[in-house]
Order: sequence, then C-alpha cells, then structure tokens
Amino acid sequence: MTPTRVTHERQRVFALDTNIFIYHFEENPAYVGFTEALFERIESGRVKAVTSALTLHEVLTGARKAGDDRLFSLYRDLIGSFPNLHLVPFDARIAEISSDLRARYDLPTPDAIQVATALQQGAETFVTNDARLKRVRELGITLPRRAG
Repeated sequence: MTPTRVTHERQRVFALDTNIFIYHFEENPAYVGFTEALFERIESGRVKAVTSALTLHEVLTGARKAGDDRLFSLYRDLIGSFPNLHLVPFDARIAEISSDLRARYDLPTPDAIQVATALQQGAETFVTNDARLKRVRELGITLPRRAG
C-alpha cells in the first residue's frame, strides 16, 4: 500500500497599498472591476492580505479632509474587520527595513514603509498603482488593470 502524500500549499500573501483601498471603497470606475475580484479573493480566504497601519492613517486623513464622516466610518470599520486582512503596526523592524529601502531606492518614506511591511510579512506581491515601485527587486509589484 502506497502512503497518501499530503501537500500543504502555502497560502499566498498579498500586500496592499493605500490606493487599492481608495479605488475599491470609493468605487473608482477605472479599477473597481480589478479591486472587486481582489477583495473577493481575500474575503473568501483564497489569499491573505496585509497592509501597513499607515494605510488606515492615509485613508482616514483623506476622509477627514473631505469632511466625509460616512467614508471615515466605512474605512475605519472595514479595514479593521475585513476577513483575511491583517493591519500591521509600524514597529522597529519595519523602521529598519524601510530605512534600507529608502536609502537604496530613494523611495518616499510612506512607500518605503508600505514595501517594508510587505517584506516583513512575507508577501509575494505588493499591489499598488505606483509603477515607480517596480524598481524594488525584493518583491513582486502588481499594478491594477484598468477597466475598458
């Protein structure tokens, strides 16, 4: 009798940039098809997602500046409780990684923090609409596909 071979596929981890949340929750017509498919994969557990706490800061700031209390509540509640999405706090290890990325690739601090968070969490790809980040070699960069 041959033993049954059991294989465990490592769950894919995607890191998400702030702009992906904005496109999704504000239903940007150019990207909502892409983000709906992505967030459905995350919600169903087919992939795990991570994002920096910086994302929450950035989207809440935008909602506050717009004076949109509904959007502020939506972002706060959904980002904090979305299934299979982990909000990663900024810590000393991410500070160290981001300082290296900032120095090596001349990234703006927010981008360096986002990419460092992705690396620290073992993400295989960083989903962003910032094509300049393609120069980062340590991580795959995925740009959203535009509708139409």
